[in-house]
Amino acid sequence: MLEIQTIVERAAATTFYQMFPDENAPIGSSLPPLEISPKTLLEERKQIKPLAIREADRVESMRNKADLQALPSSSADESVFAISNVDIYGD
Repeated sequence: MLEIQTIVERAAATTFYQMFPDENAPIGSSLPPLEISPKTLLEERKQIKPLAIREADRVESMRNKADLQALPSSSADESVFAISNVDIYGD
């Protein structure tokens, strides 16, 4: 969730600075609406390294604990649409 928030905040800042490149933004209620494009969101997404990669050891530790201590909340998804296990270490 924090990654999504960061992406949106950075896209909003980028859009704002593109709207007023000369640092003469209008003051008060005369600001135009800030419209963030999907393209800007995707560009900002490329600039952020996912938490699962940045903190891979912590994420793996949580997964290991969950495997040992937790019960699944539902049965495994065996459909063709199921997301397979992702190997974050690229073995």
